[in-house]
Amino acid sequence: MQSAKDKSTEGGGDASSFERAGSANVSFDAMVREVEDYMVTIETLKASNAALQARISRCEAVLNTIAQGVGLFDREERLILCNRRYAEIYRLNEE
Repeated sequence: MQSAKDKSTEGGGDASSFERAGSANVSFDAMVREVEDYMVTIETLKASNAALQARISRCEAVLNTIAQGVGLFDREERLILCNRRYAEIYRLNEE
């Protein structure tokens, strides 16, 4: 014959299983909030990226309206940015 204690723990019916279930719900809720935070962050990054792309397009448009050839070099004297006229003068391909 089983004691009352044995019957209460059979099948996980003790108080600790309720605590574990409660902590699982808390963990799930925390994960849901974390995912929601990531979604907000992703949407913010998308909006920032779109604004940055618009600025880049405007800068490229301005740079390409300059009649002179304009080149920008890094510390190692590598060309990192130029306008179309610079590329025409030095016969550079678009890379």
